[in-house]
Amino acid sequence: MKHYGKSDRIILLQLCTLLVLGLTYSLIIPPFEAPDEAAHFARAYGVAEGQFILHDHPARLVQFIKEVLEEHHDAQSLPMLNLMNDLLEQQDSRIPNLAYNSSLYSPVPYLFHALVIKILMTFGDSKLILYTTFYLCRILSVLLFVSLFYIATRALPVGAWPLFWTAVTPMALSQTGVVSTDFIVYGSAFVVICAGIGKLDDSRCLQGCFMASVFFLLMTKVTYIPLLIIPALFMMFVGGGARGPKVNAFWVGLISGLAGSITWNYLLTQFGIYETSLQIANRISTDHNIVLNPSAQFAFIVHFPLEFIKVIFRTLSTNGGGLFHQFVGVLGWLDLPILFFFIYLWTGGACASVLVAERQGSPSERASIIHGLICMSAAVLTFVAICASAYIIWMPVGSLTINLQGRYFHPVVAAILVGAVLMRPFNLNPRFETRAGFGLLFASVLINLVAVHSVFHRYGVWWSG
Repeated sequence: MKHYGKSDRIILLQLCTLLVLGLTYSLIIPPFEAPDEAAHFARAYGVAEGQFILHDHPARLVQFIKEVLEEHHDAQSLPMLNLMNDLLEQQDSRIPNLAYNSSLYSPVPYLFHALVIKILMTFGDSKLILYTTFYLCRILSVLLFVSLFYIATRALPVGAWPLFWTAVTPMALSQTGVVSTDFIVYGSAFVVICAGIGKLDDSRCLQGCFMASVFFLLMTKVTYIPLLIIPALFMMFVGGGARGPKVNAFWVGLISGLAGSITWNYLLTQFGIYETSLQIANRISTDHNIVLNPSAQFAFIVHFPLEFIKVIFRTLSTNGGGLFHQFVGVLGWLDLPILFFFIYLWTGGACASVLVAERQGSPSERASIIHGLICMSAAVLTFVAICASAYIIWMPVGSLTINLQGRYFHPVVAAILVGAVLMRPFNLNPRFETRAGFGLLFASVLINLVAVHSVFHRYGVWWSG
């Protein structure tokens, strides 16, 4: 692949920082203490068994998850434990599907973890084997995420600092260091943003990664489809012919991803998977007056779009600060925040990451502004799509706010920061850029060390074997 001078040393340091910190989170966060991690692990286990549509789980797996959760929770704080206990008493070797939320995801993003699980299955299903399998899956998440970050920076070197600063938040790193789909959502989004703007004609590897990222993003969370506006409009403005390698890669990824996503959503409806998931969600809800009805919520958005915009603004006005805190660093089950001082430090670093980003071989000033506006517009549309998805699927009818989580918005912020770099009207002194870059690396490590300390303070030496 093509190298781009002095940035190589910085990129290497960024990769090492992400890798070391990501693996640290993988090892110190107790199992299933990240949002939905138990459900994602159960989903991947089902795929390893050949259940692309998840129906049930081995009783041994459910028992393992229950015992691990009981180390830090009880049935009162975690209603799912009651359901697990009841089913384990009533059932024999197989337990009906409990991963009601992750069952809605296609099996595609779970193929990587499922391969690890399939290999380890040959050694049995003892508690030690399940622990080993679980941690190998976590480590794989980190390795794949760091690899996608590297690919994105090679496609668009100017995106290295804004992507790094987004990826190095304790929330992003901890989520990519556990068993979930976030590693592929974040990584694929980074590649889509950068490869959509960068030049790929001289690298078949980058073209293939671009195509795969478009496909995986759509097959994992179609909510992020507005990000595809970035490569689509960029290719429209710069031309290059409809048969160019980059255009072909984009269309193959887009068509296959959309076809797969549509097919999967058809299966969800045809086999009643979504209805079953709603029944489970309503069953374990602590408020039995809450009833989910996605059809009614969708109709509300279609017929009253201005009212829905008011719902978004109301959500931001009541919980915007909490969402931003989550976005930077609220670990565990979103109940372990780092100090606010480091949230401010990250915010200052985000501004600095835009200033120190190297802009070699940038296009004309007018073209850069257009490209930046495209990124910004795609980010806004993606934000609205995330809000709409959460409101339709998981909010009760007539809800005045949306239950959002900060971890949803890392691709949005990445697009905003890359757009800001492209629109920047000046370049800093190269010597100052280098010094400021090392300062950002130091600040990123400091923020995450504080987060690691918070995890240790909460859980201590948790592993009991």
